[in-house]
Amino acid sequence: PVVDGAILPRHPFEPEAPAISKTKPLIVGTNRDEATFFFMQGRDTEVYDLSEDGLKARLAKEFGGDAGKVHEAYHKSRPEASPTDLYIAIATARMMGVGTNLIAERKYAQRGAPVYKYVFTHESDYLIPGTNYRFRAGHALEIPYKFNNSQGGGGFQAFTKPESVKAARNMSEMWSTFARTGRPAAKGQPQWPAWTPAKRATMMLDAECKVVNDPWPLERQLWEQL
Repeated sequence: PVVDGAILPRHPFEPEAPAISKTKPLIVGTNRDEATFFFMQGRDTEVYDLSEDGLKARLAKEFGGDAGKVHEAYHKSRPEASPTDLYIAIATARMMGVGTNLIAERKYAQRGAPVYKYVFTHESDYLIPGTNYRFRAGHALEIPYKFNNSQGGGGFQAFTKPESVKAARNMSEMWSTFARTGRPAAKGQPQWPAWTPAKRATMMLDAECKVVNDPWPLERQLWEQL
């Protein structure tokens, strides 16, 4: 298969986690609102002001006969969310969230080294051009934070607010501690438990981090059924 432009003899996590890294710990996760970046790059400004009918139309086109199941599950999971918020969440899960769950499950199944799961939740207030919708925790936002840099490269990644500085310190310390010890940690933040199928512990990365067991379970169960 071709993965990120490279030709590999097989998919790294299909049908199981790679044996070559069985004894190496792993961190895997996503940003909470990955899809905002991709719709912005595609200049799909309509998605940022969806009506309920607009949401249903997009789901029908993408999921066919399963559209009703997707709509119902996400409305139950996020009852206060707007149609746009729901569509961003659905697209994010479809692009990356489902894959990270699968990677965590297959890494754990090896029983060789722990896997640590996260969701980056720190938000950008950057308004997506041509809309009144904020970028939020979109794709690529976290990259400079891993290097303790809340300034980023400008645009949607540029922050000076104290919360952004703290989020960058938390993330960079967790990643550097993981590199040194094999276990992510940061001073003043909760202990990051290894992921297991029983608890599905997930670190929500922000200025104040928190561990959530099995976040959005209705959504996870939906994707497992689909």
